[in-house]
Amino acid sequence: MSAIRPCWSIILLLAVRAVAKADFVTVSLASAANQVPFWMVDPPIGLTTLGGVPFDIPTSGNSAWDASVGTTIGVQSTTAMVLPMNVHGATAVDTLINLGWGVVGSDKLAATFIGTGGANYSVNLITGTDVRNWLNTPFCCNTINGTTAIEVWQGMGSQIPSTARLDKQRITLPPIFATETLTQFILIDNGVSGDSTNTIYDNSEAQRSFIYGLTVETVPEPHAFVLLGVAAAVVFGAKRRHS
Repeated sequence: MSAIRPCWSIILLLAVRAVAKADFVTVSLASAANQVPFWMVDPPIGLTTLGGVPFDIPTSGNSAWDASVGTTIGVQSTTAMVLPMNVHGATAVDTLINLGWGVVGSDKLAATFIGTGGANYSVNLITGTDVRNWLNTPFCCNTINGTTAIEVWQGMGSQIPSTARLDKQRITLPPIFATETLTQFILIDNGVSGDSTNTIYDNSEAQRSFIYGLTVETVPEPHAFVLLGVAAAVVFGAKRRHS
């Protein structure tokens, strides 16, 4: 009879894992996207998993929001993407953000999260720590911290013979969002647009961001806690019967 006891332990372990695992809510950028990512050859599209996180990337039309669209080369300006959503119980947000050009140490890129009940949180995304250039070449910013920002895709770059890449950032939200509804994500870019021939680029003063995907991590659904309670009751009952 004692041989069945490990089975109850396995049941309880699986239930605990179900509760500990966050749920993912993919948010399409289709309503805010302003650019086809022409700089990447055959980038991932559709419902795809990158770095263990699912993303819903538009399959037609514009699929990225590019901060350089509509700006003047060599002139600093502020552009912003406002993405509405309706996600309750958010604990973290995963983004796919990279840069065109890039200035190591720059804090000109910020993400803001707004929710019900006064929930509001902003964080600067630092170049060389949280974000870096999409182009993997020696003259670009190539570093990220490797923990909250990791590389999740590599492919061909279309502008010059090169390697393109996508990095994923995981931004942990304050506890208030876990009991409220996340209603807006705002990406604010205060950079300078450049190109491969002007002095702004050559002086490493240019930096613009693009975002290619966003997914919200949420607290587990109530049924996961019910599963844990049932598993615990079964294990406790089994132990009493066999004691």
